[in-house]
Amino acid sequence: MLFWTVAFLTFYLTCLIKGNIFHDAQIKAGEYKIEKAEAQELGKTEIIIKEIDDKYKENNWFYILIVPLFIVFLVYIFKAFEIDIYKYPTTIILAIFILNVIFVKSIKMPDLSTKENRDKYKIILYQSKKYTFKSFIINLFYLTYFIYMFYLLVF
Repeated sequence: MLFWTVAFLTFYLTCLIKGNIFHDAQIKAGEYKIEKAEAQELGKTEIIIKEIDDKYKENNWFYILIVPLFIVFLVYIFKAFEIDIYKYPTTIILAIFILNVIFVKSIKMPDLSTKENRDKYKIILYQSKKYTFKSFIINLFYLTYFIYMFYLLVF
């Protein structure tokens, strides 16, 4: 439990200082979706689409990393209920986490079958910020929580 506390503490401290560490991966994933939609609209062969898939294959680390972190975080939070003497901080962090997941799931992927929609998506994609006020506040909450958990575990 102490290992994961330090790991999450380091992760959220990095996110607080550098912003969204997955920002570049998200942009590359968006570019991949745009290129694949353009290739499908033009009726390009499967070979061209396979080349596009291969080009963005190194971006898969984002998805390989995020799923285990998601699971470990949930297990950590439920295990933290046993350690947390007040239960309120863990409940608040769980609520923030669930609200973030709901917010991310509510973002709908636009239809990229038309050039106009792809252009709109490109504008949204490249205007996304690596560091926002909302992400700063959320990371500050997480960082405070993991400092609190570190205190509970060590002292």
